Amino acid sequence: FWESLKQLPQEYKSFLKVSLLFSLSYFSFAFFIVRASDLGVTPESVVLLYVLYNIVYAAASIPVGMLSDSIGRKKVIAGAFALYALVCVGFALASDWIHFALLFAVYGIFVAADESVNKAYITDISQEGKRGMALGAYNTAIGAAYLPASVIAGAVWASFGAPAAFALAAVVASVSAFAFFIYLR
Repeated sequence: FWESLKQLPQEYKSFLKVSLLFSLSYFSFAFFIVRASDLGVTPESVVLLYVLYNIVYAAASIPVGMLSDSIGRKKVIAGAFALYALVCVGFALASDWIHFALLFAVYGIFVAADESVNKAYITDISQEGKRGMALGAYNTAIGAAYLPASVIAGAVWASFGAPAAFALAAVVASVSAFAFFIYLR
């Protein structure tokens, strides 16, 4: 396994490092739901927000994929990282149902980009015969980072409040977007 990883291109390794950094900001979706609930959104409305998120996610997936085909996957990924940072800032500052509706919709656009474009990019930069390894290593590494991301967010939330947890995630996502911007060059 480790020897196969060493054989993957440097471009992949750089992408994986930036993606791992970003993943430390990408905590559980439940934090968004809890935040909305804590600020007075009723359980029924939370369900509507979740439906809205899924509709936007589904509707945005093909256009986001087409965008990545036309302007390049790197730009879409960097934009997605920055968009997630904005969503986190929004959740730190939100106070009204309409704020949450907009944020859940924008989060759906982010997930549409994040779920598909990253994997397409890995496929683009990996040589045939190594793509399965590259995708598997990516999913393993990113999945392993999600648990600490949620633990850190939960600890910050418990110690300093929800806005601090979302602000920290926004900072990490912004640094990741900037690192990816540098990586673009």
